[in-house]
Amino acid sequence: MNIKSLFIKPNRVIYFVVSRYLTYGIQFLNSLLFAIYLGSYFLGVWGFFNLVIQYFLKIDFGIANSFQAIASVKKSDEKYVVSIFDSSLVLVGLLSTFVALIFFINYFFGLNIGAKYHFGEISILACLSIITNYFINLYSGLFRVFGTVFEIAFSQSCFPVLGLVLILVYHGANLIIWLTSVYFLASLISLVVFIIRSPIRLKFSFDLKLAKAIQRKGFYLFLYNAAFYLIVISTRTFISANYNVREFGYFTFAFSLSNVVLLLLQSFSFLIYPKLLNRLAHSSNENAGNLIERVKSEYVLVSHFLVHTVILVFPLFLIFFPDYSKSLATFGLCSLSIVLYTNCFGFQGLLVAKNREKKIASFSICALLLNIILSYFLTAVIDINFAFAIISTAISYLVLIFLITRDGRKLLGLSVSITDLIKSTFPIRLLIPYIISFVFIMSGANSYYFLIPFVSFIILNFRGLLNLKKSFNEIMTNKKIINI
Repeated sequence: MNIKSLFIKPNRVIYFVVSRYLTYGIQFLNSLLFAIYLGSYFLGVWGFFNLVIQYFLKIDFGIANSFQAIASVKKSDEKYVVSIFDSSLVLVGLLSTFVALIFFINYFFGLNIGAKYHFGEISILACLSIITNYFINLYSGLFRVFGTVFEIAFSQSCFPVLGLVLILVYHGANLIIWLTSVYFLASLISLVVFIIRSPIRLKFSFDLKLAKAIQRKGFYLFLYNAAFYLIVISTRTFISANYNVREFGYFTFAFSLSNVVLLLLQSFSFLIYPKLLNRLAHSSNENAGNLIERVKSEYVLVSHFLVHTVILVFPLFLIFFPDYSKSLATFGLCSLSIVLYTNCFGFQGLLVAKNREKKIASFSICALLLNIILSYFLTAVIDINFAFAIISTAISYLVLIFLITRDGRKLLGLSVSITDLIKSTFPIRLLIPYIISFVFIMSGANSYYFLIPFVSFIILNFRGLLNLKKSFNEIMTNKKIINI
């Protein structure tokens, strides 16, 4: 690979990934400066403003996800994509009207929701931001389908950049007023950019049959995504309720950092997901199986390598944050838990592409219910050490990935025996280092012991790690890698 060519003519993957990490860096800096210049009180107001927005954005009934899944499969039929997008716009419009009605009732009938956070004064901005972001999410799916990333990167970077500028000018109450206003402004600017640069021309038509198909598929995708995210949220809720504030602080610190480990991979999977859906929908069982095996093996390999690496070096990081030394075990278990879900990468996309979203929704709900039961038992009944409470999430993820893998293999006509499921879900070359790390963390082993799972991982996966070079070269040099 010619390194110079990456800087002269970098492809869209590089643009997007680099822009995402610059944005992550700005967001991290903003979070520190917000805490300093807002103060604890107004930081709470800002936190509640964001919390309300995030809750409403999660309750989107899967319209954007449904459109993306359908359009990814039918992308070659532009007329159909336009029709499905038009109908999706109408559905988002109806959803937005419903949200506006809720905020209208709260504002004009004095329900006093979030009164102690003075939410009534900024609720209109929150409502407008939510509605704007519903449309942004839909347009983002459209641009992902067509492999266009500049507009997506722009929309995800707009507010962090503007927020950083605000911090340098305003403080305290003035800053919170400007932040909530600029949050909406940044969303509006992003939406305008999406509309102007749209890859398709709208006909502003509405097809009731298509709308029903979108909502039918979207509802189950909504259930799947909502239940999936609630697995971790429910664990955090039980920990916050059953342990003291300081212990929950240690957990929050460890969990937040362990999430950072997979951001790079998530940035890339964000781009290739529509293409993966398209390929899986139009491939024979044999070709689909081969595609999943290649993508899954490389994605999972890199994910586990990163996790074993960060577990090894995390103690060095704690030298600069000695107050969080008690988060060492929590960080390791959080990392091992989060990485588990990557083990079913590919099969989840296969089930969506083959219109089996109802199945994965049921799997996700089952995993959520299991996590709630286990979290309650671990934290409220036996009062396990807070560092080990995340084990409930690891077990729930294991059940979820086995269910998804089993249904995916069954769909491809492959064996679903216990032995084959274990081999497919958790190959021995990944399982051995994983178990070693888990045992060391649970037993409180010294930090240098984690050299053992790290070295064993390299030895067991040496050939696969070498083969990653070819895939990395393709990603860096092939500008059409995210095209459908």
